[in-house]
Amino acid sequence: MLMLNKENINDLRKEVENQLSEIGNRRGIKLKIGTISYSPERFTCRLTGEPESGKKNEFQKYAELFGLGREDYGRTFSLDGDEYSITGLITSRSKYPVQCTRADGKMFKFTVPSIKKALGQNI
Repeated sequence: MLMLNKENINDLRKEVENQLSEIGNRRGIKLKIGTISYSPERFTCRLTGEPESGKKNEFQKYAELFGLGREDYGRTFSLDGDEYSITGLITSRSKYPVQCTRADGKMFKFTVPSIKKALGQNI
């Protein structure tokens, strides 16, 4: 790679995100790259990390208020052929409060009824 451009920055981002996901899973921390600024010779970005235990504690603290069980954190379910795991609860989101991670590491937000249905619980 001699010069940085949009195409190879996007390729590099994907590769770095995959590696960060693996490292984060091993270390129990969620790692995320922010916006990448670049010139032909160099790039910069922000890396943020959040301990997973914080998300788990937050989920368990508020799960019952949303009609979920404390034990639902980390549960997996299949939807449209993809595997997801429940990785958080964002209380400021009234419509899509449940945060899930697809098997490839991409984050998604879901409604409580859709999670209950996917877990086979009564709505």
